[in-house]
Amino acid sequence: MMKKYAFFLFFGLLSLGLQAQHQLLLMEATPKIEKKADFESKKIAKLLALGPDERLLVRNALMVHEVQKQKIEKTTWSAARKKAMYDKIDATLTGELANILTPNQFKIFMRYQEDQRQKLRQQQKVENADKIRTQGQTNKF
Repeated sequence: MMKKYAFFLFFGLLSLGLQAQHQLLLMEATPKIEKKADFESKKIAKLLALGPDERLLVRNALMVHEVQKQKIEKTTWSAARKKAMYDKIDATLTGELANILTPNQFKIFMRYQEDQRQKLRQQQKVENADKIRTQGQTNKF
C-alpha cells in the first residue's frame, strides 16, 4: 500500500514540475511569439471548430514550442544536433495537441499540417527554379 502512495506522489510531483516548466516557458514568450501563436491558434480554431478553452490550450502549446525553437536557434550546436532537438520539440508539440484535440480533430489537424508542408515544398521548388534561371541569365553577360 505504501508503494502505491509513493508511486502516485512521485508522478504527482513530476506532473507539477512539468507544469511549472511549461509556465516558465510561457513567461519567456516575446510579444512577437504571442502574436504568431494567436494567429496560428485562430486558424486552427476555425479549422477545427475549437472552443475558447481548447484554443487557449493550443495557443499556449504553440507559444511554448516557439520559445523552445528560439532557444535552440541561439545555441552554437551543430546543424545535426539542432535538427534532432527541433524534431524532439516538434514531437512534443504533436503529443500535446493529440491530448488537447479529439481524435477526429487531431486527424484533421495532421492532414492540414501535411498539406501546409506540401505547399511549402512546392513553393521552395519554384523559388529554387527561379533562382537557377536568374543565375543562368546573369552568367550569359
